Amino acid sequence: MSKLRLLFVKEAQASYISHLDLMRTFQRCFPRTELEIKHTQGYHPHPIISIVLPLPVGQSSECELLDFEVTQASDGCGIAEKLNTGMPTGIRVLDCYEAKRPIRELDSLQADVTLEYDAGVPEGAAEQLRELLGRDTLVIQKRTKRKELADVDIAPMIRKADVTADDHNVFIDLTVQAQNPGLNPQLIEKAIVAYLPALTPDFVRVRRRRILDANGQEDLETFAEAMSGNVHKRRLRVALERMNSVADLGRAAAAGDGVDWEDHPESESCILYDSSAVSAADEIITVCGQSMEPQFHNGDRVLVQYCSELSYGDIGIFYVPGMGGVIKQVAHDRLHSLNPDFDDIFPYEDGAKIIGRVLGKITADMIPDADEQALYLEARENC
Repeated sequence: MSKLRLLFVKEAQASYISHLDLMRTFQRCFPRTELEIKHTQGYHPHPIISIVLPLPVGQSSECELLDFEVTQASDGCGIAEKLNTGMPTGIRVLDCYEAKRPIRELDSLQADVTLEYDAGVPEGAAEQLRELLGRDTLVIQKRTKRKELADVDIAPMIRKADVTADDHNVFIDLTVQAQNPGLNPQLIEKAIVAYLPALTPDFVRVRRRRILDANGQEDLETFAEAMSGNVHKRRLRVALERMNSVADLGRAAAAGDGVDWEDHPESESCILYDSSAVSAADEIITVCGQSMEPQFHNGDRVLVQYCSELSYGDIGIFYVPGMGGVIKQVAHDRLHSLNPDFDDIFPYEDGAKIIGRVLGKITADMIPDADEQALYLEARENC
């Protein structure tokens, strides 16, 4: 009998799958592994599986852990590949290994929290948030398991909070206590609403990056170190699963006047954390102008999937003779500018050609740091 642990990603549409539905998803995929999962005893046996530190609905993660037991001896080799053949979009198993370490030793979570402001980040927001998250006391109201509101001081549970900002987003590199008690990074929004209501964001995104022990190590790293002494090889393999690259030809799409596509720098690859949008993208194009505000701003870089057809309401990249590349929304008989201060384009009159569909824009939390990018490049070369 063996106790195994999965390391998996949950993102995109899958981030809205509830905990119970996620458990059912894995239960239905386990037969693909040809392993005999240990079940409970009694009249209604069910598989013995548990998701460690379950992720709240609406948040994404690249470091989820699931424990399960099998009746035969197994080291987990090849299990991830078999499970991935049946997983829905947004769930991807990175590795399967023996569960040697007790879960109680994993005491902190590292997450990227993005605060989005449609009208732009308020002046001085980053400085005010740094001061707020650095306080010795930060009391908010939290609903208990009995559905009652109780005052909770979350300051002792914040291990680190690095705050940066661009024109429309505030990015918080957050490390919090994972358990006994743990802090949901989403509660940072409650603290902002309570103490800095003028900085209340329009939308909050949370992506869990790491689950760490007291020494700052991930569970997989500790396992590889104990079993083989070759942490690096295992990290290379996981890097290939966590990240992907998209071509950047240096082209820009106008959100205003056209942009000439004949003169652009040499192409290069942009390394990003993998997701369904990143995997589907063929090129990265830079927005130039303000005609697609508030959704896309000057300087935004968007993921584009080449295609020949678009549907009503899609955002696309088009080539218009005499204008060059433009980014617009497909309307009934025109290419629509979201910003009312800019004119629409009539494709039948102007001879516009579809280049591709815009899948989304690149945000700071999608870009790995320099060390992770170097690891990915090494993995591509050697694995």
